[in-house]
This record gives sequence, C-alpha cells and structure tokens, in this order.
Amino acid sequence: LSALSAGRPWVKERVRGLSENRRIVIGALEAALGKGSVLGGSGAIYLMARLPVEDDFRVVVWLTDKHRVCVIPGSACGAPGMVRVCYANLEVERCR
Repeated sequence: LSALSAGRPWVKERVRGLSENRRIVIGALEAALGKGSVLGGSGAIYLMARLPVEDDFRVVVWLTDKHRVCVIPGSACGAPGMVRVCYANLEVERCR
C-alpha cells in the first residue's frame, strides 16, 4: 500500500535499481563462489547461491556475525547447501 500512496515515480525509481542490483550481486557472488554458482533472479527479487560447504546455516550465522550480511539458509527454502540472497530494497550505491 505504501507504494500506491508514494506514487508511480517512487515505484519507477525502485524498479530501475533492481536490474543494477541484480548485476552487482551476481558479479560479487560469482567472483567469490565461481561461475555457475548462482541460480534464479529472473522474475524474482532474490538469487540462490550454491555454497562450497553443506552447512548453509553455519555460513548464515558467520555472515551475520562477521560481516552483518543477512541471507536466508537454503535449507529453509528446500535447497540445502545454498543461501537465498535478496537484492531488493537496497540503494544501488549501498549494494556496491
């Protein structure tokens, strides 16, 4: 409802940044985890990233504690060994 009250210009600005955020996040994940490690992103505002370890929950705890990064364990989404990374609701500059 907030988007409706904010109006079309606000919505357009948010949507415009999504493709750039997606590009930035995919690039960062593939640089860290390798090509082919990222799935999704077409029609959704999140990606799934395959981890080099099975314990996705432990990786989520480490990312949160050490780097203040919030991701969802893939095991919570039926995809153990992966993390779910949302690229929406970030300003492009903060995403970089």
